[in-house]
Amino acid sequence: LDELWMLSTTPEAVAAAAARLAGPSATVSTSAASLEGRFMSAAVVGLWIGAVGCAIFAIVALTAALAVVTRRRVGEVSVLRAFGIAAPDQVRMRRLEILLITGYSVVVGLVGGISVGALTVPTLTRLSSSVAAQSLPIGLRVDVGWLALVVAVIAAATAVILSRVAGAVRANAVGASR
Repeated sequence: LDELWMLSTTPEAVAAAAARLAGPSATVSTSAASLEGRFMSAAVVGLWIGAVGCAIFAIVALTAALAVVTRRRVGEVSVLRAFGIAAPDQVRMRRLEILLITGYSVVVGLVGGISVGALTVPTLTRLSSSVAAQSLPIGLRVDVGWLALVVAVIAAATAVILSRVAGAVRANAVGASR
C-alpha cells in the first residue's frame, strides 16, 4: 500500500495501523482533528437520528393501522364467533397475523435501510474530504449493538401493541357472543 486513509482520535492507533497494514513508506492521511472528522461524526449522528425517527414512525403507523383494522373487523369477529371460533382462537389468529406483518416489515426495512446506507455513506464520506480520491474504497460496517437495540425496541413496542389488539379482539368476541 502506498496510501492509507483513517479516521481515528488516537494518533498511536494510526501509526500502529499504518505500520501493520501499509508499511513504513506509506503515506497516512487521517482526519482526527480536521473538518472532515467533525463532519463525518455529525453525519453518522444524523443517520442514526433518521433511523430512530423512522422506527418511531413505523411504530406509530403500526398502532394506527391496527386500531383501524380492529374497529373495522367487529363484524368479522361476530361472524367468526357465530361459526364457533372462540375468543382465544381469534386472538391467536390476529396475533399471528400481526407478527407476520411486523416481521416482514422489519426484514424489508432493515434490507432497505442497509441498502440506502450502502449507496449513500461512501459518497458522503468521499465528499467530506476535499483531498480524498473519488476511487477511495469505503468499507461499511453494521453496528450490531445499535441495530439489536433498535430491533429490541421495535419488538417491545410490537408486544405492547399486540396486547392492546388482543384485548380489543377479545372484547369484541365476548361482546359478539351475547
